[in-house]
Amino acid sequence: MLRLEEAPPARVHQVVELPRIVPEVKQYELHAGWCAGCNAWRCASLPAGVPEGSFGPRLTGFIALCTRRLHLSKRLVQELVEDVLGVELGLGSVSNLEQTVSQALAGAVHEVRAYIQTQPAVHQDETGWWQKHARAWLWVASTAAVAVFLIVKSRGKAVAQSMLGKDFRGTLISDRWCGYDWVPVLNRQVCWAHLVREFEGFVERGGEAKRLGELLLAEVFVLFEWWHLARDGLLKRATFQRRRRSGRLSIQRAPSPPTTSPRETCAMPSSVARRASAPRARTAASSSHASSPR
Repeated sequence: MLRLEEAPPARVHQVVELPRIVPEVKQYELHAGWCAGCNAWRCASLPAGVPEGSFGPRLTGFIALCTRRLHLSKRLVQELVEDVLGVELGLGSVSNLEQTVSQALAGAVHEVRAYIQTQPAVHQDETGWWQKHARAWLWVASTAAVAVFLIVKSRGKAVAQSMLGKDFRGTLISDRWCGYDWVPVLNRQVCWAHLVREFEGFVERGGEAKRLGELLLAEVFVLFEWWHLARDGLLKRATFQRRRRSGRLSIQRAPSPPTTSPRETCAMPSSVARRASAPRARTAASSSHASSPR
């Protein structure tokens, strides 16, 4: 007979399954009574925490998750809620619940926008967007911790100022769209992805521009090798900044080309660079807030 201590280990078999989902419906009966003091009928109020609408906060949040985060259409959400959760829902109710969530989050959004305006470094960008068959713009302002999105019909500087604050004193990381020109040049960091593409364009032009483009691309490669070491804690931030300054000096000591070139234009502030004769030559504002090119 096999002794227990010699038996093989038990075979473990697990099965994951969803519980049967049955919607929970709570009914509240609000009785009315005649008030002799005010000579009118008075109805009882709902208990604290009970929404005025027909759908509870968990179902409302689930619907908002499906439409906003998972990008499901309203009709697909309607089918999902009915087929999986057993809740009948009209298409108009999906839109109404989205607005309910937006109103509930308004306070948190205001706090995040105020937080961004006080940060030392903010990334900002904008892209085309269609809103009810009309041209609009999707704006984003982000830091390492938060991001704020805004859909408006304008691409002007007023939108950037409303998101960053007119008195923004941090470093703005962006492209060279004129809507950001109100930020001082010394507070600008041009997007490294855009810079790398332009340096590659220098190389494609050939001649002196090619030599300069290859030099700049080599400096970018070394810069981000150092940055990744500093980010991972393998290089002190002070050492990284010292090396970065030495790399900048090596570019400035490069021989000047005989005519107006990308190198000359790169030394100009962004507002001036856009008026320069070389169409591909623009500013390369520097900052200690480096972001890896994608």
